[in-house]
Amino acid sequence: MDRLTLYGSFTSSSSYKPMLYLALARLPFSFRTVNLKIGVQKSPEYLSVNRWGVVPSLRHRGLTILQSNVILDYLARETGHFEGRSEQECWQAREWLSWEADHITYVAKVRYNCRCWLLGPHGFHGRRRLRHRQLAAPRSLGRTLESDAWLRAVL
Repeated sequence: MDRLTLYGSFTSSSSYKPMLYLALARLPFSFRTVNLKIGVQKSPEYLSVNRWGVVPSLRHRGLTILQSNVILDYLARETGHFEGRSEQECWQAREWLSWEADHITYVAKVRYNCRCWLLGPHGFHGRRRLRHRQLAAPRSLGRTLESDAWLRAVL
């Protein structure tokens, strides 16, 4: 297999997802640090890799793959690691990627926003509503993991 090159930042949860995948799959890869604190993601050099100036990015076999969940989908299809055994399981894996983007990533945004708001535009009640969604995502994930044998097997 051609060498995988992942561009990312150790401070980015979006970069952490493909790094974790590659480590769990025991796939060799090169890592190129993109220092977000000093703005390397907006440099002409990095913009030639990722037109949006965000991390992560993956280069493999002449392709450039952007966005963490698209990278995870690509890696599963390309390597077979953590890919479902049946067509239904493959689609369920992709459903989880979408669910994660809608719920888990949302939790991170809520945490950030709650730290940044004093009372903010929604006041205390808006923060309480966001906190409810923040807590609901891990509970939903836990219930599903308890009842889904395929997910337990691949994790």
